[in-house]
Amino acid sequence: MKKFISCILAALAILMVFTSCAESEDTASMRIVLDRNTSRLIAPADFPLEVKKYRIDGTGPNNEKISITTAKSSATLDGLTIGQWTLKATGLNEKNAPIVQGSTTFNLSASNTTCTIMLGELVGQGNLSVSLKWDKARVVAPTITLELKKQGVPEPTQLHASMNEPLGTATLTEDKLASGSYILIGKLHSQNVLVSGFVEAVRIVEGKTSHADIEFSLDMFPSAPGSIQLINEAGLPVYCTIKGLTDEVSAGEPRSISLEPEDETLKEVTVDWYVDGTYQATGMNYEMTPEPGLHRLDAVAYTDKIGSYGSTGMNFSAVVNTEKGVPGNRFSVGASNGLKLGGSTLVHFLPNGNFLLFSKANSSMQLCAISRSTVNVLAEWTAADFEFLNGNPVECLSRTLDSDNITIMVTANNPAKTYHLNYNLPSETMTFVEDDRGVVADIGPYLNMFVETFSTDMAFYDEVHGTFDFIGKTIGYFDGIYFRMVKGKEACGDWFSYDFTDFNAKFMTCEPHLDFKNMTAFASTYDGRTYLVGNADAQIYYILNKPDGRVTTGNTNISTTKYRGLDEMEATKDDWFILKGPSFLSSVDSKTFEEKCYLNETGLGDIEFNDATDMLYGIDKSTGSISVYTVNPATGAIALKTSVAPKATNIDRLCFSPGGSYLIAYNKNNGDSLDIFRINTNN
Repeated sequence: MKKFISCILAALAILMVFTSCAESEDTASMRIVLDRNTSRLIAPADFPLEVKKYRIDGTGPNNEKISITTAKSSATLDGLTIGQWTLKATGLNEKNAPIVQGSTTFNLSASNTTCTIMLGELVGQGNLSVSLKWDKARVVAPTITLELKKQGVPEPTQLHASMNEPLGTATLTEDKLASGSYILIGKLHSQNVLVSGFVEAVRIVEGKTSHADIEFSLDMFPSAPGSIQLINEAGLPVYCTIKGLTDEVSAGEPRSISLEPEDETLKEVTVDWYVDGTYQATGMNYEMTPEPGLHRLDAVAYTDKIGSYGSTGMNFSAVVNTEKGVPGNRFSVGASNGLKLGGSTLVHFLPNGNFLLFSKANSSMQLCAISRSTVNVLAEWTAADFEFLNGNPVECLSRTLDSDNITIMVTANNPAKTYHLNYNLPSETMTFVEDDRGVVADIGPYLNMFVETFSTDMAFYDEVHGTFDFIGKTIGYFDGIYFRMVKGKEACGDWFSYDFTDFNAKFMTCEPHLDFKNMTAFASTYDGRTYLVGNADAQIYYILNKPDGRVTTGNTNISTTKYRGLDEMEATKDDWFILKGPSFLSSVDSKTFEEKCYLNETGLGDIEFNDATDMLYGIDKSTGSISVYTVNPATGAIALKTSVAPKATNIDRLCFSPGGSYLIAYNKNNGDSLDIFRINTNN
């Protein structure tokens, strides 16, 4: 007589015993239980990872063979010979490709009919291909470290990526990796300084290539909290979310972070935490004390099933807990960062957030980028590239011309000229506009030049006498297009405008004619319709733009002796003019030209208004500190809020980034470092 063998296929590690009826002494029934200890996470798109059916192969006494394929939970085999059997089970996907397998040796007898096969081995080998990318304009001398860690293997494998530094890309290719679940850890360094990192889960499968495109984030705006996908015991997706972390946190303060599954029945989850690609801790909860700067937090979660790695992450910024508008999170940079300073130094932020650094002592112009708590030099030009760098660049302004180009004006003395440059972002090239020298200052017979555009500086050039003088800061917004020139040795005369878009000269006339000689301060309202100009003798005039392109000028009623020594003006977005001299700081209504506030402030140096915070910043020359003032938008009242001490000594110049989130303080004559502050622009 023959026995029957019942083969039950199950996805869980459950041992189920069935009784069998003996039909002869030579045969018996065998109960086989399959434990499919695997789950699906990341794999090639054309390779389904879910097991749809099983193939069971066996060899028994006298080389007896069995082979069945079934998608059902049970199958019946009969007539198996009692004795030792070698059994192998393979889980197949819907394309009949093997995913997971297991084997065992089993002695079948009339009393021993239950066999368990653990499907705990992922099948075969596969390949890994990863394309890496970073912002080449912000990373200098990049190096990348990569580690690949297989689940269950304690030591990671060091990998090497092929880099294309000019394009800001790298490619990682690894062939014949054992099928399984991995985590890939990458770190990007700029001049040996860690600037970005990531941790990603990878799944390798038989005969396929797992590909990913990963971009290193550099000081990007923080992302929303991420979620993580795992596979539970029933094979259904389960989502987990990082809790306890927002896009901005306080630096130096402990914070409890956790990973919480939405499905409360999922209990056995292990979580590894990484910050900027560096392992920190293991557990569902993580106690973190972040350092100042922008960071990436990654969580790698997995169960005891093979192939279960999953990852999620988010970018966040850790800031010193300062009030709105108060400079904080200071760091200093200098020669050790590759910066060339000394002689006469000039810093100018470009519209894209990078900045130009001019140095007379080095006859150089460097393109720099702030990255976390450091500065990287992206490009450098010398007098061999632009002869005017042999002189002394004293003012610079710029605007975005289109998505690929930034147009730049640089005023310099020795000789006193104005140069028009264009920076092309894709090719990273700086070239002259117009003739081969880029000279635009000597157009026509105009003697003195006010240079003005969106949130930039004003310069004064006397072509007849061959002299060049810095006048002050102008906040005339206009539409960011015009440069204006005005005669200085004669009466007002004509105004000259220079259009960035078509590089054509345009003319306007002003009346009545007033004396604009020796102007030391200049500012305009944000709409560009009202200007205030003045000199150290307290001669303060207004200029009004008419709709027909003509201008009207006149005396203000604030030209009094207490304004002697006037050397700088600012304008707020609420249309207040701020006037500063050696012993005063005041506000003037731009509509009535009436004084609204007058403070006896002594020894105040360079002032800058930050419209992101609605506050005025000035250098206290007696202490070297940065004074922060509030300006009441309704009344124009000025009040000292606080003072912040920089690390650099004898600072005399302030420069805000676009958006007002960074402040650079430096000494323009003999400084050897730049102090960079982060500004909290939120309430």
